[in-house]
Amino acid sequence: MIKQTFYNLQEEKKRRILEAAKLEFSKVPLHDAKISNIVSTSKIPRGSFYQYFDTLNDVFIAMMQDIEQKKITILNQLVHKATGNIFKMAILMFEHEYRYFKKMNHQLLLNIFKLSEMEEMYSQDVGTKFQDTNKMEFLNHLDFSGFNTLKQEEIFLIVQMIFNILSEAVRISITKGYSLEMGERLFSKQLEYIKYGVLNRKEA
Repeated sequence: MIKQTFYNLQEEKKRRILEAAKLEFSKVPLHDAKISNIVSTSKIPRGSFYQYFDTLNDVFIAMMQDIEQKKITILNQLVHKATGNIFKMAILMFEHEYRYFKKMNHQLLLNIFKLSEMEEMYSQDVGTKFQDTNKMEFLNHLDFSGFNTLKQEEIFLIVQMIFNILSEAVRISITKGYSLEMGERLFSKQLEYIKYGVLNRKEA
């Protein structure tokens, strides 16, 4: 569990811990990471670590929450740039995510998605407790007037599908060494399947 004492820290100290976590998880996957390295890099006493977190998994969740919060901030900016068009916004977000992981350390991206337990942890802890409320608010900025359905649960499912495809497209593009242009072309093609479908109306 991430303890309230961590959230109450001064921003500078909290930032040191999170950046130290990113550095550690950029080097090794979760099961090989060491608390001692995070403590040493962030320059906090080892005893303080357990005042903020119960386990190493909690630091990973805190790091993912931080990344997700920054992503939400960017999305709120990009949705206006895309004039509410979710497909244009998704392309802009792909470009941002690609450059972010390419510049920071693409090994962090690999280590986040490499292990099934990481993916499960992210979807359960970050997803249910952190993502949904933010993205539900984010939906208010999107224009769904051209969609076949306006039911909220169906729209939310479509948005989740787009973001899942986006994350996978970024992962594949980075790990396979694709250029931004190549990765964007592949992602655009995947978006077209959602946008236009794969069956003609007679077959459907």
